[in-house]
Amino acid sequence: MHKYIPAIGIVTFIIALILVPRNDDVTSSDVAGQNQSASVLTSQNSSQRSSQSDNSQAEESFQQTENYPEQSYPDRPAEMAEDLRSPMQNQLAEVAEAYSYNARFPPYSQPLAESDWSALNPRAFTPSERPLSNAPSLKVAIQLPQYVLDRNRDLPVTVVVASEGDSSNSPMIKATGGQVLIQHSAGTTAAVPLASATQQGNVETFVATIPATELSSFVDTEVTVAAQLKLSDGQSSTVTAVAQLYQSTANLDYLGSAYVDGAHLVIPAHFDVISPGYYRVQANLFSESGIPVSHLNASFLLSSDNGIGLMKVHATTLREKGIAGPYVLTDINVMRMPSAPGEQTQYGSASETSYPVAGFPLTSYSEEPYQDAATQQRIEFLQKLSGEQL
Repeated sequence: MHKYIPAIGIVTFIIALILVPRNDDVTSSDVAGQNQSASVLTSQNSSQRSSQSDNSQAEESFQQTENYPEQSYPDRPAEMAEDLRSPMQNQLAEVAEAYSYNARFPPYSQPLAESDWSALNPRAFTPSERPLSNAPSLKVAIQLPQYVLDRNRDLPVTVVVASEGDSSNSPMIKATGGQVLIQHSAGTTAAVPLASATQQGNVETFVATIPATELSSFVDTEVTVAAQLKLSDGQSSTVTAVAQLYQSTANLDYLGSAYVDGAHLVIPAHFDVISPGYYRVQANLFSESGIPVSHLNASFLLSSDNGIGLMKVHATTLREKGIAGPYVLTDINVMRMPSAPGEQTQYGSASETSYPVAGFPLTSYSEEPYQDAATQQRIEFLQKLSGEQL
């Protein structure tokens, strides 16, 4: 997400090496050995004093006859000064520079890039392809829209079947169809038939949709999505995937009119609150043409009497991207945070997948930079360790 993020990964290790003192244990045998060595050195020193006395006059005479002029060096360029620093100091200088750059942006309004996979894919489901036990030439993967799923919405399921067989030697085994269902200790949904959707080479895609009426009876819990496949040789095989169902605790209904407040673009978000509490909302801001602008992270209290939360974008982030809007807010992730020990994170929803957000000229915002005192202290600490001032 940030320009210098690869350099930050080494800071913990480097600072630990510097800050953690080295403790050398000294045993009684070590002390005895040191005392014995000291007595030997005392006797050696007494025998050496006479020879040192004899040599001192010769050394003094040599120093008088050989009077070399003191050399002066011109100022070294910055490149030589950097080379004279230790490798650890150079690494710390890179970390300090990266940390200083990232500190310009508040944690609630970070620059967004196309490579920020985690930010762009909240609640992500990662498919896993594996061969069938009774037909190793077939590799199957279940694909779901997300890992965390609203049980009050229909669930589309995609099953991708890839064949690695060679039909020139023997008949190729294929998947001819099947069905999907949800399994849980509390019960099982009705099976929904799989229908062939696409065929590209040796890869065939099957689809099915489990209706929300089949999911609404489940409480917030992990469930197993099972795809039961029929094969062309008369056999059948089952593949599974795990997902989490949830009952929405707050729903984002709509966004109010965005406005400028000092150095911020403020976006009012209006929620229909089912369970009052402390909420964290993440979302991504894009330009209308699809250019990533900022990853937003907001926290606020929501209740039935107050269902409005403010999401903010700092002008530093907007100017870094050079995009004045209009914008699109999407990839919305609503979470109700635990309010007591043992309580689990709950999830909310949004009525739309994306919302339009008005833009304003970048000159409309104040020039006030984002600053955090604790972060600035860390930067100064890193600069001192690296031996330079940025």
